[in-house]
Amino acid sequence: MVAKKNPKWTLEQVGKVAQQEFELSARKFMLETMKLAKSLRPNQQWGFYLFPDCYNHDYRSGLKNYTGRCPVVDMARNDQLNWLWMECTAFFPSIYVGSVLASTNDGRLFVRNRMDLVSTIGESVALGAAGVIFWGDTSYASSYASCSLLNNYLQDQLGRYLLNVTTAAERCSQVVCKSHGRCLRKVPDNDAYLHLSPLTHSITGQGGQLKDSSHCSTKETEKPKLFTASARQIRRFNTQVFSVLHADPGLQKKRSSFHIDCL
Repeated sequence: MVAKKNPKWTLEQVGKVAQQEFELSARKFMLETMKLAKSLRPNQQWGFYLFPDCYNHDYRSGLKNYTGRCPVVDMARNDQLNWLWMECTAFFPSIYVGSVLASTNDGRLFVRNRMDLVSTIGESVALGAAGVIFWGDTSYASSYASCSLLNNYLQDQLGRYLLNVTTAAERCSQVVCKSHGRCLRKVPDNDAYLHLSPLTHSITGQGGQLKDSSHCSTKETEKPKLFTASARQIRRFNTQVFSVLHADPGLQKKRSSFHIDCL
Protein backbone atom coordinates (compact mmCIF):
# COMPACT_ATOMS: atom_id res chain seq x y z
CA MET A 1 0.00 0.00 0.00
CA VAL A 2 2.83 2.39 0.84
CA ALA A 3 4.53 1.64 -2.49
CA LYS A 4 1.30 2.26 -4.41
CA LYS A 5 0.80 5.60 -2.68
CA ASN A 6 4.41 6.61 -3.29
CA PRO A 7 5.57 5.01 -6.58
CA LYS A 8 8.73 7.14 -6.76
CA TRP A 9 10.05 6.11 -3.36
CA THR A 10 13.04 3.78 -2.98
CA LEU A 11 12.60 0.34 -1.43
CA GLU A 12 14.34 1.62 1.70
CA GLN A 13 11.88 4.50 2.08
CA VAL A 14 8.89 2.21 1.46
CA GLY A 15 10.12 -0.36 3.97
CA LYS A 16 10.75 2.22 6.68
CA VAL A 17 7.30 3.84 6.41
CA ALA A 18 5.54 0.47 6.04
CA GLN A 19 7.17 -0.74 9.26
CA GLN A 20 6.12 2.42 11.09
CA GLU A 21 2.52 2.15 9.91
CA PHE A 22 2.37 -1.55 10.80
CA GLU A 23 3.78 -1.02 14.30
CA LEU A 24 1.46 1.91 15.02
CA SER A 25 -1.58 -0.11 13.88
CA ALA A 26 -0.47 -3.13 15.91
CA ARG A 27 0.04 -0.97 18.99
CA LYS A 28 -3.43 0.57 18.63
CA PHE A 29 -5.03 -2.87 18.14
CA MET A 30 -3.28 -4.43 21.14
CA LEU A 31 -4.01 -1.54 23.49
CA GLU A 32 -7.68 -1.35 22.50
CA THR A 33 -8.00 -5.12 22.88
CA MET A 34 -6.45 -4.98 26.34
CA LYS A 35 -8.68 -2.10 27.46
CA LEU A 36 -11.79 -3.89 26.17
CA ALA A 37 -10.86 -7.14 27.93
CA LYS A 38 -10.24 -5.35 31.23
CA SER A 39 -13.54 -3.46 30.96
CA LEU A 40 -15.46 -6.71 30.36
CA ARG A 41 -13.59 -8.75 33.01
CA PRO A 42 -12.09 -6.21 35.44
CA ASN A 43 -11.27 -8.79 38.12
CA GLN A 44 -9.14 -10.98 35.85
CA GLN A 45 -5.46 -10.78 34.92
CA TRP A 46 -4.76 -9.72 31.34
CA GLY A 47 -1.80 -9.85 29.00
CA PHE A 48 -0.72 -11.31 25.66
CA TYR A 49 0.75 -14.80 25.36
CA LEU A 50 4.44 -14.72 24.37
CA PHE A 51 4.77 -11.07 25.36
CA PRO A 52 7.46 -10.57 26.50
CA ASP A 53 9.52 -13.23 24.73
CA CYS A 54 13.16 -14.11 25.25
CA TYR A 55 14.27 -15.91 22.07
CA ASN A 56 16.85 -17.89 24.04
CA HIS A 57 16.83 -20.75 21.55
CA ASP A 58 20.57 -20.80 20.91
CA TYR A 59 20.74 -24.22 22.63
CA ARG A 60 19.71 -25.61 19.24
CA SER A 61 23.21 -24.94 17.95
CA GLY A 62 24.83 -26.65 20.94
CA LEU A 63 24.70 -26.74 24.74
CA LYS A 64 28.41 -26.24 25.44
CA ASN A 65 28.23 -22.52 26.21
CA TYR A 66 24.47 -22.22 26.72
CA THR A 67 23.50 -19.76 29.48
CA GLY A 68 19.77 -19.41 28.85
CA ARG A 69 20.14 -15.63 28.76
CA CYS A 70 18.03 -13.53 26.44
CA PRO A 71 19.95 -11.92 23.56
CA VAL A 72 20.73 -8.26 24.24
CA VAL A 73 18.91 -7.19 21.08
CA ASP A 74 15.70 -8.89 22.23
CA MET A 75 15.88 -7.35 25.69
CA ALA A 76 16.13 -3.96 24.00
CA ARG A 77 13.11 -4.77 21.85
CA ASN A 78 11.13 -5.79 24.92
CA ASP A 79 12.05 -2.47 26.51
CA GLN A 80 10.49 -0.70 23.52
CA LEU A 81 7.18 -2.36 24.42
CA ASN A 82 6.90 -0.48 27.71
CA TRP A 83 3.58 0.96 26.50
CA LEU A 84 2.24 -2.62 26.51
CA TRP A 85 3.68 -3.61 29.89
CA MET A 86 2.06 -0.54 31.47
CA GLU A 87 -1.36 -1.74 30.25
CA CYS A 88 -0.93 -5.45 31.11
CA THR A 89 -1.92 -6.79 34.52
CA ALA A 90 -0.01 -10.07 34.05
CA PHE A 91 2.68 -11.58 31.83
CA PHE A 92 2.28 -14.88 29.99
CA PRO A 93 5.68 -16.10 28.73
CA SER A 94 5.96 -19.58 27.25
CA ILE A 95 8.05 -22.14 29.13
CA TYR A 96 7.65 -25.10 26.80
CA VAL A 97 10.86 -27.10 27.08
CA GLY A 98 12.30 -28.90 24.05
CA SER A 99 13.17 -32.57 24.42
CA VAL A 100 16.91 -31.79 24.27
CA LEU A 101 16.54 -29.70 27.46
CA ALA A 102 14.12 -31.91 29.37
CA SER A 103 15.22 -32.75 32.94
CA THR A 104 18.56 -30.96 32.55
CA ASN A 105 20.18 -27.96 34.21
CA ASP A 106 20.08 -26.30 30.78
CA GLY A 107 16.31 -26.67 30.88
CA ARG A 108 16.18 -24.76 34.16
CA LEU A 109 18.34 -22.01 32.64
CA PHE A 110 15.92 -21.82 29.71
CA VAL A 111 12.87 -21.45 31.97
CA ARG A 112 14.46 -18.95 34.38
CA ASN A 113 15.31 -16.56 31.61
CA ARG A 114 12.07 -16.94 29.70
CA MET A 115 10.27 -16.02 32.89
CA ASP A 116 12.81 -13.11 33.11
CA LEU A 117 12.03 -13.84 36.07
CA VAL A 118 13.32 -30.39 38.63
CA SER A 119 10.44 -28.75 36.32
CA THR A 120 8.81 -25.74 34.76
CA ILE A 121 6.17 -25.49 37.50
CA GLY A 122 8.55 -25.66 40.46
CA GLU A 123 10.92 -23.22 38.81
CA SER A 124 8.08 -20.78 38.11
CA VAL A 125 6.70 -20.91 41.65
CA ALA A 126 10.14 -20.37 43.18
CA LEU A 127 10.49 -17.27 40.99
CA GLY A 128 7.25 -15.81 42.37
CA ALA A 129 4.86 -16.67 39.53
CA ALA A 130 1.18 -16.24 40.38
CA GLY A 131 0.12 -19.31 38.43
CA VAL A 132 0.75 -21.67 35.54
CA ILE A 133 -1.59 -22.32 32.59
CA PHE A 134 -1.78 -25.75 30.97
CA TRP A 135 -3.33 -26.21 27.58
CA GLY A 136 -3.58 -28.79 24.84
CA ASP A 137 -5.61 -29.66 21.76
CA THR A 138 -8.43 -32.02 20.87
CA SER A 139 -6.03 -34.97 20.61
CA TYR A 140 -6.39 -35.37 24.39
CA ALA A 141 -10.07 -36.14 23.86
CA SER A 142 -9.69 -38.08 20.61
CA SER A 143 -10.48 -41.36 22.37
CA TYR A 144 -11.50 -42.65 25.76
CA ALA A 145 -8.07 -44.24 26.16
CA SER A 146 -6.11 -40.99 25.59
CA CYS A 147 -8.46 -39.05 27.86
CA SER A 148 -8.08 -41.69 30.59
CA LEU A 149 -4.29 -41.50 30.35
CA LEU A 150 -4.41 -37.74 30.85
CA ASN A 151 -6.89 -38.09 33.71
CA ASN A 152 -4.72 -40.67 35.46
CA TYR A 153 -1.66 -38.42 35.12
CA LEU A 154 -3.64 -35.46 36.47
CA GLN A 155 -4.88 -37.41 39.48
CA ASP A 156 -1.51 -38.97 40.19
CA GLN A 157 1.93 -37.43 39.45
CA LEU A 158 0.83 -34.01 38.20
CA GLY A 159 -1.93 -33.51 40.76
CA ARG A 160 0.30 -34.57 43.64
CA TYR A 161 3.04 -32.19 42.56
CA LEU A 162 0.62 -29.29 42.07
CA LEU A 163 -0.81 -29.78 45.56
CA ASN A 164 2.70 -30.07 47.00
CA VAL A 165 4.05 -26.90 45.44
CA THR A 166 0.93 -24.77 45.96
CA THR A 167 0.69 -25.83 49.60
CA ALA A 168 4.37 -25.02 50.12
CA ALA A 169 3.90 -21.64 48.42
CA GLU A 170 0.94 -20.90 50.67
CA ARG A 171 2.86 -21.85 53.83
CA CYS A 172 5.86 -19.81 52.73
CA SER A 173 3.57 -16.83 52.18
CA GLN A 174 2.26 -17.24 55.71
CA VAL A 175 5.68 -17.69 57.34
CA VAL A 176 7.86 -15.29 55.36
CA CYS A 177 5.34 -12.77 54.01
CA LYS A 178 2.72 -12.77 56.78
CA SER A 179 0.19 -13.63 54.03
CA HIS A 180 0.77 -10.30 52.30
CA GLY A 181 2.81 -11.56 49.38
CA ARG A 182 4.36 -14.47 47.51
CA CYS A 183 7.79 -15.93 48.16
CA LEU A 184 10.43 -15.60 45.46
CA ARG A 185 14.12 -16.40 45.38
CA LYS A 186 16.52 -13.74 46.57
CA VAL A 187 18.91 -14.96 43.87
CA PRO A 188 16.98 -16.12 40.75
CA ASP A 189 19.72 -18.52 39.62
CA ASN A 190 20.01 -20.56 42.81
CA ASP A 191 18.31 -23.93 43.28
CA ALA A 192 15.96 -23.16 46.19
CA TYR A 193 12.48 -24.60 45.63
CA LEU A 194 9.17 -24.36 47.45
CA HIS A 195 8.50 -28.02 48.20
CA LEU A 196 7.01 -29.64 51.27
CA SER A 197 9.53 -31.62 53.26
CA PRO A 198 9.03 -35.38 52.73
CA LEU A 199 10.06 -35.84 56.36
CA THR A 200 6.94 -34.10 57.64
CA HIS A 201 4.45 -34.24 54.77
CA SER A 202 2.99 -36.67 52.27
CA ILE A 203 0.36 -36.28 49.56
CA THR A 204 -2.33 -38.95 49.88
CA GLY A 205 -5.51 -39.73 47.99
CA GLN A 206 -8.81 -39.91 49.89
CA GLY A 207 -12.24 -40.25 48.32
CA GLY A 208 -11.10 -39.10 44.90
CA GLN A 209 -9.28 -36.09 46.32
CA LEU A 210 -5.65 -35.46 47.11
CA LYS A 211 -4.70 -34.35 50.60
CA ASP A 212 -1.57 -33.02 52.26
CA SER A 213 -1.02 -35.19 55.33
CA SER A 214 1.18 -33.45 57.88
CA HIS A 215 3.23 -35.50 60.35
CA CYS A 216 4.09 -32.58 62.62
CA SER A 217 2.25 -30.75 65.37
CA THR A 218 0.33 -27.50 64.87
CA LYS A 219 3.16 -25.60 66.52
CA GLU A 220 5.68 -27.09 64.11
CA THR A 221 3.63 -26.14 61.05
CA GLU A 222 4.34 -22.50 61.78
CA LYS A 223 8.07 -23.02 61.39
CA PRO A 224 10.20 -22.96 58.24
CA LYS A 225 10.99 -26.69 58.68
CA LEU A 226 7.90 -27.33 56.51
CA PHE A 227 10.10 -26.77 53.51
CA THR A 228 12.93 -28.73 51.98
CA ALA A 229 16.30 -28.00 53.68
CA SER A 230 14.50 -26.31 56.60
CA ALA A 231 15.32 -22.81 57.84
CA ARG A 232 18.50 -22.46 55.81
CA GLN A 233 16.49 -23.00 52.61
CA ILE A 234 13.62 -20.68 53.49
CA ARG A 235 16.08 -17.86 54.17
CA ARG A 236 16.82 -17.92 50.44
CA PHE A 237 13.40 -16.38 49.71
CA ASN A 238 12.12 -12.81 49.83
CA THR A 239 8.59 -11.43 49.74
CA GLN A 240 6.95 -10.18 46.58
CA VAL A 241 4.21 -7.97 47.99
CA PHE A 242 0.71 -8.32 46.51
CA SER A 243 -0.46 -5.40 44.39
CA VAL A 244 -3.80 -5.48 46.23
CA LEU A 245 -4.60 -5.37 49.94
CA HIS A 246 -6.20 -8.81 50.18
CA ALA A 247 -4.53 -12.22 50.08
CA ASP A 248 -3.58 -13.83 46.79
CA PRO A 249 -6.73 -15.47 45.33
CA GLY A 250 -4.52 -18.06 43.66
CA LEU A 251 -3.51 -19.35 47.08
CA GLN A 252 -7.02 -19.13 48.50
CA LYS A 253 -8.46 -21.26 45.69
CA LYS A 254 -5.92 -24.07 45.87
CA ARG A 255 -7.53 -27.21 44.47
CA SER A 256 -7.24 -30.70 45.87
CA SER A 257 -9.52 -32.37 43.30
CA PHE A 258 -8.03 -33.04 39.87
CA HIS A 259 -10.39 -34.85 37.52
CA ILE A 260 -11.50 -35.02 33.88
CA ASP A 261 -14.78 -36.60 32.78
CA CYS A 262 -13.94 -38.92 29.87
CA LEU A 263 -16.91 -39.91 27.72
